[in-house]
Amino acid sequence: ASRSPAANIVLGDRFGRSAGADVVAAIVVEARRAGLRVARNAPYAGAHTLERHGRPGAGIHAIQIELDRTLYLKPGLRSPAAGLTAIGRFVARAADAAGHAAIASLGTALAAE
Repeated sequence: ASRSPAANIVLGDRFGRSAGADVVAAIVVEARRAGLRVARNAPYAGAHTLERHGRPGAGIHAIQIELDRTLYLKPGLRSPAAGLTAIGRFVARAADAAGHAAIASLGTALAAE
């Protein structure tokens, strides 16, 4: 049996407790557009900060993004590699997409009240 390559980005949302599904999905879309292999909540689901601050029902979404350092650092992991610019662009697009998704979820919540 063949194994799929390991993820090079892990999104942690405390298994849905710290961020809304649409917000996380927006980041997944951007990660895949960037050619990244995505895992969710394994091996990193997020810890104290997400548990303390994430309240998706109140419109506060907290997501941990773990990036494989080989995406943006040279071998030895001490100096920037060519991928640094691409990862920076991905992070900016992911934040933008997550923000739009969070705002959209607020509109839905506000309309329901």
